Amino acid sequence: MKSRIGALAVIVLCTSCGGMSTPDRVTTLVATLNKAAYADCGQQRDLVARYLVTGAPTSLDSEYLNERTLVLQQPQGVQDAHVRQYVNDLVAQCDQTELAAIQAQQAAQQADADLVAYQAFCLRLGGTVASADGGGLVQSVRNRKFFWAADGYKKGQCVITYYVTEIGQSLTYNVPVASDGSFDRTAYSYNRDVRCKGHAEDFHSDTGVCVVVGFL
Repeated sequence: MKSRIGALAVIVLCTSCGGMSTPDRVTTLVATLNKAAYADCGQQRDLVARYLVTGAPTSLDSEYLNERTLVLQQPQGVQDAHVRQYVNDLVAQCDQTELAAIQAQQAAQQADADLVAYQAFCLRLGGTVASADGGGLVQSVRNRKFFWAADGYKKGQCVITYYVTEIGQSLTYNVPVASDGSFDRTAYSYNRDVRCKGHAEDFHSDTGVCVVVGFL
């Protein structure tokens, strides 16, 4: 009989052994918070939620003490709701900041890749990448009173120089290269069909340049 009582006592006592404890307030609250899209935002969520409820760790006082004070001023029954709203907003802001940083990094990487492709394509066409702004009016070598209306270009743009027999000198033209390192088809077609209309011999199909000559 005594052995049965002892066994029963062990069973009763062990109902409070590991795995049977009730989750604490912070654990319960965190389980109801919005999921973070990024790991560091999730870590911030859990850390701030714990701090607003418990005041620990005190290293967060400088950032969140005012908010914890507001929490403590709320009735006990609505404190968790206040914390939940604040932390959910914090997570949303953190996720947005992370996403913006990732997108900015990706855009910078794409811009670098596009620049390499642009420059490589330009060189394959026999052009050069302008080291400075230039072009526009070019003084005639035959009559210094005249200026030829050549293409204007910006630093970094693909340009090529052709010798123009009609005027006895060279002029520099923009090569219609798109930012991804291919022909800019709109500019290419414009040079061929509009600028060189009626003068097919002045169009260079390999570079998309129309060697037009005008003067002022």
